[in-house]
Amino acid sequence: MRAARSAAVRRGALGLVVVTAAALVVWVPAGTAAVAPGDTALVTRSTEATLPNSEAVETAISGDARHVVFSSRGSYTDLDNDFSVNVFARDLTTGVTTQVSVAYSEGEAVSPNGDSAQPAISADGRYVAFVTTSTDITGDDYPADVVVADRDGDGNGTLDDSLLEFHRISDSDIYEGSPRTPRISADGGRVLWTDESIGDSGRRWVVRYRDLDSGAPTSPIRTVGADPDPDDLRFVVGAYDGALSADGTHVAMTVDFVEYTEPGLRGRPLLRLAGQSAPAPDFTAIVLVRLAVGDESDEVSRVDFDEDGAFLGTSREVGVRFPALSGDGSVVAFEAQAYDTNSDGAWFPLADQPNVYVHLRGEERSSIVSRNNAGELRNGARPALSADGRYLAFVTDSLDMHDGIDWGPYSSSCLHETDSVAAVPPPDAERDLRTYCQVVVRDLILDEARETAGADRLPGVLASPGLDPFCSENVPDGETCAGNRSSGLSPSQWILDFGDGEGVPSLSADGGRVAFDSFSEDLTADDPAPEAREWDGFVRTFLPTLVADPVDFGDTEVGSTRDRTATLRVVGAGPLTIASITVDGVDFAPGADTCVGVRLHREDSCLAGVRFSPTAAGGRSGVLVVRLADGREFAVDLRGSGSEVPVVPGGPEFAAAPNPVDFGARLLLSTDPTATVTVTNTGGSPMTFPAPPTAAGDFSVRSTDCAVLAPGASCGVVVQFRPTRPGARTGVLVIASDAPGAPHLVALRGSGSQPVIVVNPGVSRPGRVISVSGTGFPANAAVTVGYQESIETAIAQSSNEGAFRVSLLLFPKAAIGTRTVTATVAGVAPELIQPGRLLVVYPSMSPPEFLTRG
Repeated sequence: MRAARSAAVRRGALGLVVVTAAALVVWVPAGTAAVAPGDTALVTRSTEATLPNSEAVETAISGDARHVVFSSRGSYTDLDNDFSVNVFARDLTTGVTTQVSVAYSEGEAVSPNGDSAQPAISADGRYVAFVTTSTDITGDDYPADVVVADRDGDGNGTLDDSLLEFHRISDSDIYEGSPRTPRISADGGRVLWTDESIGDSGRRWVVRYRDLDSGAPTSPIRTVGADPDPDDLRFVVGAYDGALSADGTHVAMTVDFVEYTEPGLRGRPLLRLAGQSAPAPDFTAIVLVRLAVGDESDEVSRVDFDEDGAFLGTSREVGVRFPALSGDGSVVAFEAQAYDTNSDGAWFPLADQPNVYVHLRGEERSSIVSRNNAGELRNGARPALSADGRYLAFVTDSLDMHDGIDWGPYSSSCLHETDSVAAVPPPDAERDLRTYCQVVVRDLILDEARETAGADRLPGVLASPGLDPFCSENVPDGETCAGNRSSGLSPSQWILDFGDGEGVPSLSADGGRVAFDSFSEDLTADDPAPEAREWDGFVRTFLPTLVADPVDFGDTEVGSTRDRTATLRVVGAGPLTIASITVDGVDFAPGADTCVGVRLHREDSCLAGVRFSPTAAGGRSGVLVVRLADGREFAVDLRGSGSEVPVVPGGPEFAAAPNPVDFGARLLLSTDPTATVTVTNTGGSPMTFPAPPTAAGDFSVRSTDCAVLAPGASCGVVVQFRPTRPGARTGVLVIASDAPGAPHLVALRGSGSQPVIVVNPGVSRPGRVISVSGTGFPANAAVTVGYQESIETAIAQSSNEGAFRVSLLLFPKAAIGTRTVTATVAGVAPELIQPGRLLVVYPSMSPPEFLTRG
C-alpha cells in the first residue's frame, strides 16, 4: 500500500476482549519497530503561535481530541494577567487560544483578581472545571472554590468564548475547606473534586461531587461513599485523588485508614466496604465507588489487588495512589510503591520505584504493566486511561521502556531526587538506573492478544519522542531518541497555595491523542523558542498507517466477472477508522468490505472486496482508494487483463451468487425467509473450505454443505437475517477457501420495519380510555403500552403482521398537558421504545375558576 519478548503482563485473567475486523492477525516480532508514527504539537501557545515568557502546565485534552486546557501565568490573549495564574483553552482544529478564567466589567472580559488552575474539560470542550481564588469570576466572595465555565454561554452552539457563563460548584464558605483537583464527566453533567471537611476535633480530606445542567448545579453537594453526618468528621480518615469515569457513574479514590492512639478514639474506615469486614487501620487503599442512583446507596469495593490476589495496602510499607478510570469505570489503573516512616511518623516513598497496576472491575487481582521491553518490572507513575479502557499512558524514568532510544543513565529524574533517599539502599538497583522522564503508552488489548497467542509483547509506544539525534553515540538508521528533557510530570505545585495538582498525561477518549507537559527542547520542529524552554504543553497524535499487497486478477475472460479481496493491515500505534473505500480505474468496482466505519488498532486487519469485469482485451490497472476519518488516504494497486478467449484456471476459482444478497424489508426480530448463496468452483482443481463461513451483526449463517468442491461443482450457504433495529442493515458473508483471493466476501443487506403507533383520540380528558394501535412491530411479541410520565400500562400481543390494538386508561387526576405514549418491546437491542403523543385537556371548554356573570 502506498500513500494518495515474553509477555510478562498477565492480562488474560482480566478478561479483556480482543475485537478485530477479520480473522487474520499477523504478529510483528517484538523489538523490530521504530517509534510509532505520529505528530507532536506544541499547544500551549497563543493564536498567533507566540509563547509568553512563562511556564504552562496541567495540559489536558478533551475526549473528542479537539480541545486542550492548561494553566499559566503568561498572557496568551489580549488580557494583561499581571503574572496571575489563569486557565486557557486551545482549539486544535482552528488554532485559536482563549482565556477561560475571566471576569466581566461592564460587559467586557478582564483579568480576574486571583489565581485559577487545575483545569478539567468535558468531552466536547464546552465545559471547563477549575479551581480559583478569584472573587470576581462569579461575583461571590469566597477563599477558593471549584468553578465550571460554560464556553457556549450565548447558546449559539459555537465555543467562541465570547460570553462565558460561570457557576460556582463547591461552596467553600459552607465547608470551610480548600477544594482541589476537579474532574468532570464527558457530558459536563457531573463534577468531582477533593475537599476538606472540618469538624470539632480535626479535619480530613473527602471526595465530593455535584450534578449540573448546562454548567449550573442541580443537586446538593454529596460526599462520595461517606456518611455526610457532621459528627463523622471527628474521625481522622481521608479520601483524595478522586477520579471520575467519563459517564459519571463511578469514582475511584485513595483512602487513608488511620488508627487513633488515644483510648476511645480508635479510627474506623471512611467507607463501609461491600461484603467486607472493616479493614485494619494505618494503610491506604484504592476504592472504587459506583455512585448511587435515586434512593440507592453507593456501592463500594477495594480494587488495590496485587498480581497474586492479595491487597497491596495492608500496612505502611506499601502506599497506593493516583487512580485512573476508563469511561464506564470498568478498568482502573493506579500507582503503588514501597513506603517507609520517618522519626516524625511521616510517610514517604522508600526509593521512588513505583509500579503501575491495571485492574478490571469484578476481578480479584491486578496486573503490573510498568515493565520494560524484556518484561521486567520497572518504574511507572501517574497512569491515565482512554475512555474505552484500551490505552494506558504513564510516566517512566526507567530505561528500555519504549520503542525509542533513551538518554542516560542518570542518578536522578522527575520521579527521584538523588538526595531525597540517599541513605536508603534502593530495593532494586536496576530500577535506580534512570533517564529523563518520558510518557509511554501501552495498548492493553494488544498486550493480552499477543500473550494469548504466545507472541512477545511489543515495546511501549514513546509519546514524547525528540528530534535531537545525540542521545547515543550510535543511533541506528530509522530509530528515534526520546525527548532531551523530562516529560509527563510537571512541577505545578507553585500555581496555588493549595496546589497538589502536578501536570500528568491525559488521553483522548479513543486513545488517539495524548496530552502532556514537557521540559524538552526538541519535541517539535516549529518551537519558536526551544533555547528558552520552560514547561509547556504538547499533544502527540498517533498516525497508524495501512498496508496491503497489490491485487492481481490475472487473465479474465471479457464479459465475465472475477472477485478478489484486499487485506488491509494496520501498522503503528493508535486507533484508525476507515471512512470510505472507492475504486478508480476502468472495469474495476468495489465489493463488500468489513472495513468502513470500524475502528481498527495496531495489528488489526479488515477485508475489502474488489470486482474486475473486463469489457475489452488487454491490460487494466486501477486503484483501491481507502479514505480515513482523519482525512488521510491510502491506495492499493489493482491490475488485471481482459482475454477474448475463455480462461480456465488450473487451480480452484471461487464464484458466488447472488452477490449482493438483498433480504428486502421485514419485521423486526423476524428470521424467515432465509437466503441461499450458491458457491461454484469455476477452476480446474478441487476447492476446499478450511473453516465454516461467518457473518456478523443482524446476519448469521444457518447452515452450509460446503466442504470440498470438484471443478464445476456447487454448494450452498444458508444465511439468516434478523433485524434488531429499524432501517437499513448491512453485513458481509465471509467464506474461507484455498482459491485465489480468499477470504471471499458476499455483501448482505436488508431493512428492519419502522414501528409506528397511533393514539385515538389524540386529545382526551382525564379519566377516559384511549385506543393505541401499532404497526411494524415484531411479530407475536408482547408490547407494553404506557405513559412516559406516569404508571398506567397495558399489555398487547402483536399479530403475525406486527400489528396490535389495546385500550389504555388515563387516570382521572392526570395532569393537564401533553403526554408521551410509549410502546416498548423487550429483546430489541437497544430496547425499542416507540413514542406517540396525547394532549390531555380540561374536562370542559371553560377554564377552571371561570365565572359567568348574568
